[in-house]
Amino acid sequence: MKLSLIILLELTIASIICISCSKDNPANSSKNETDKDTAKVAPPGAIIEDKAPDEFPYKDLGYDKGLFTKDGKGFTGTAVQHHTDGKLKSRYQFVDGMLDGIIEEWWGNGQRSTYKQYKENMRHGITTYWDEKGVPTKQVLYKDDEEVEEKIGDQIPKDLGI
Repeated sequence: MKLSLIILLELTIASIICISCSKDNPANSSKNETDKDTAKVAPPGAIIEDKAPDEFPYKDLGYDKGLFTKDGKGFTGTAVQHHTDGKLKSRYQFVDGMLDGIIEEWWGNGQRSTYKQYKENMRHGITTYWDEKGVPTKQVLYKDDEEVEEKIGDQIPKDLGI
């Protein structure tokens, strides 16, 4: 009985917090909820007419003393490149001018070619490579930019969770 009361209390607190956040944040208004339902979702590699406001053209970034910059400051955000036909070619995440987060690249046919994880400009986590048909060819685990483990062929898990 005590456990169910605790769970009920936690759910009540979470609901109050959630309601409070939606009142404070106009992005959570009911108008925007309906906009989300009608928003277009494009698969990776698709031609995107309007770039997302949080994506910046990679070609417009500067590079100074080992850091990617925008307006003279270390860039924080997502930068993208497109193939000549407009399909997404690559997406890079940056924090304070350094690669930090997920790096994704696609072949010209829309198939993913690489998925990399970076932390403070170093490979850190799993990097996976695919051929142009979408078959995983290699997977490498990195820690602080050092290769820890490599898998190829049948060693690569069937469900990559990506």
